[in-house]
Amino acid sequence: MYYWTSYASPLGEMTLAATDTLLLGVWFVGQKHYFGTYKQEDFQVGANAVLQKGVRWLDDYFSGRQPGPWQVPINPAGTMFRRRVWQTLCQIPYGRTQTYAGLADLLQNATGTVVSPQAVGAAVGCNPLAIIIPCHRVIGTGGALGGYAAGTERKRRLLYSEGVDARRLK
Repeated sequence: MYYWTSYASPLGEMTLAATDTLLLGVWFVGQKHYFGTYKQEDFQVGANAVLQKGVRWLDDYFSGRQPGPWQVPINPAGTMFRRRVWQTLCQIPYGRTQTYAGLADLLQNATGTVVSPQAVGAAVGCNPLAIIIPCHRVIGTGGALGGYAAGTERKRRLLYSEGVDARRLK
């Protein structure tokens, strides 16, 4: 069974989706890739235990408590490459940033396979678990803010809330 619920964040309405055991997605309403590869009509409205954990995680995050991505059971749907990128994103600490090129280097070192920053950027852009998998912490070389499926202003505000000096971002 699939379930979804809404969450009123300080940055706008969000949707969380889950099975009985795993969180599948967290999106800002109206963002790119909203509901990812799923169809919202296949989900029932209702909060199960997993969605409640996701809501508590978001409450902690927006209260500045710095929850880790593995404090809620997640299962993002994606190719093996995307899943590897998302796993690597989870290593970026709260309040820190990483460049797309730096992320590509980390993946290349871990896998022994050449990875382009553009391929990393494409995978980052399809992240189905906004904030929990911290794709907002990835920036361009030289401090360019880069894109964000939920909008660059939200990305800037998320980084600022984590203590990143958003003034240095372009």
